[in-house]
Amino acid sequence: MADKKSRAKKDEAKDKKRAAGKAPADTGAASWTKTIIQLVVVVFVALAARSSLADHYVIPSGSMLPTLEIKDRVFVGKARYGLRIPFTSITVLGEELPERGDVAVFRSPTDGSIFIKRVIALPGDKIRVQRGRIYLDDQPVRWEKEGNETYEILNDRRYHLRLSDGGGPEQAPVTIPEGHCFVMGDNRGNSQDSRAWGYLPLENLRGRAVAIYWRGEKKWFAWDDLYTDVAAAPEEQAPAKE
Repeated sequence: MADKKSRAKKDEAKDKKRAAGKAPADTGAASWTKTIIQLVVVVFVALAARSSLADHYVIPSGSMLPTLEIKDRVFVGKARYGLRIPFTSITVLGEELPERGDVAVFRSPTDGSIFIKRVIALPGDKIRVQRGRIYLDDQPVRWEKEGNETYEILNDRRYHLRLSDGGGPEQAPVTIPEGHCFVMGDNRGNSQDSRAWGYLPLENLRGRAVAIYWRGEKKWFAWDDLYTDVAAAPEEQAPAKE
């Protein structure tokens, strides 16, 4: 009887040791599972925010020179034209028209590529382009000259144009249809834009570029606002002779 009790105690002690040995492993597995779930949630939230709220864009070409240089990186506010359901094009809140002069990121209506250009005209606007000069409702958009440099002022926003390659394609007078806008590059003579492929559907807009946060060629961080408002516009210069 004593031997049986002794063996029972030994077996019980062995069971306790085995249970004690397994506990840390089980705890470790549970900890890893919890960590993985938390990581997945964090990644999902980050991707959802990037899809719906904010993102960045790397400038691939010189169509927006001198405002944006090749390899510059810009911060893009994706909720500016309406809050979308993450990973979709469905707008659920605050859908708004862009403003003339906005630097907008959008999906190309021809091949789906992501482009960045300046919004020039909105639904109902009558526009024509001659020698790089924009006419809205038959009135020339104001230009200012500083030496050999040309600045355009649209919607009380002043920005630098590049005309060293000429004014680019002409645009006969057209009225922008509902649900569309007209976009152009600041490098007027070297930009594939609405003059080449037509009106941009507003639903293709993906966000409004806010500022340059990385200067690609110089390789340094920056925060250069893309918008210079003109508080008190100087006397308008006479339009260039056509």
